[in-house]
Amino acid sequence: MFSPMTPIEIVQQAVANPNRFQEIACQLSEFAPDFEATRWLCQAYRAGQVTAAEAAYLLGLLRHAAGYDTAKEILQGNFRHASEKYAGEAMFLIRGQDAYHDLRSLMLEHPHILVRQGAASGLALFHTADIVPDFLQAFYEGKLWPKDVAFHVAGCHPSEEQLLSLLLAEDEQAQALGLHIVEPLIAAENLPHCPGEPVKKEVARLLAAPAFRPKRKHVRSLYLWATGQKTLRNNY
Repeated sequence: MFSPMTPIEIVQQAVANPNRFQEIACQLSEFAPDFEATRWLCQAYRAGQVTAAEAAYLLGLLRHAAGYDTAKEILQGNFRHASEKYAGEAMFLIRGQDAYHDLRSLMLEHPHILVRQGAASGLALFHTADIVPDFLQAFYEGKLWPKDVAFHVAGCHPSEEQLLSLLLAEDEQAQALGLHIVEPLIAAENLPHCPGEPVKKEVARLLAAPAFRPKRKHVRSLYLWATGQKTLRNNY
């Protein structure tokens, strides 16, 4: 009779079969956090048997507290190959809200952009408007690329007040950021989080301004929405 693999066996099989790594690793989501599998993985990583990206990805799936320090170490290790993203996300998946201060500090203070981006990926998993001020601070201080800030903020369901603070700013870069945050929020699948009339009014005002008019073709769906030429449900 077939016996399902244990978490440690899943980790070992995922590492041994790189071509099927994610397919095998995803089975870990069916299990509670597992100490033995986490300990084996951390030891294998330190022995050079597992890459940083593989280790970070698996630590996020294992979600055991014993893997937190290793995930944090990988995030700061500058290994690339998506290891920073996986490590930042693993820190959140392991500790949840308790990872906030570590992730925020790394996003705002670490000297390397890849580390800051990885920490931002972890913070983005909070999916709450409470995190938006941290992303905006990173934007104003030049810690993250504007496109990354826009992506993360949109995923955090920003409030109308937060959107208006950008759209009404005197800084054109902040205004542009606001536009690029609003754009994904008006997609059909985001109807519950669609901005209201005050935001629509400011978007229309900005898109009519000389500074933004030449770029209108890059945000066509946004322009059509703001000017009432297209409804959300057929905004494709």
